[in-house]
Amino acid sequence: MDILCFFTGKKPYIVIAVSVGLLYVLQAVLNISLRLSLTCSGGTERIFNNVTFEELKNVTNDRDKLVQKLEQYDMQLTGLRREKDELQTKLNHFDHYLKQNWIHFSGSFYYISTTEKSWQSSRDDCLGRGADLITIDSREENASAHGFINVRVLSKS
Repeated sequence: MDILCFFTGKKPYIVIAVSVGLLYVLQAVLNISLRLSLTCSGGTERIFNNVTFEELKNVTNDRDKLVQKLEQYDMQLTGLRREKDELQTKLNHFDHYLKQNWIHFSGSFYYISTTEKSWQSSRDDCLGRGADLITIDSREENASAHGFINVRVLSKS
């Protein structure tokens, strides 16, 4: 069903003016109802009501400080992992010598052979084990060497 209207004179202007006026009233009613629904539900008004530029700037600064701390902690974690790996290597080294009956004494490892050999054969045996014959340079060092040798002999009995 088609309706066709013809207006003559000033009547079309009045219809257009009334239509535009009704649209403005309808828009105002919709804006007010939308504003009321957001305010009642705690929408954007509650979120952005009292936030100032300074507060946003402070939050940004806090975030930047946290990112910087995170980077520092990451560097510390990397250092701790490296230190752990070094300690694990030392532990493996220590364990390797202990399993081969070496004696740990005063920060060094010593191997006491039970077979008699010449000086050169003994030195070659030590070099083959990645070590060298002990060199004693003082009375204190001599006493220490006799101490761990005596401990070794007593523990084998």
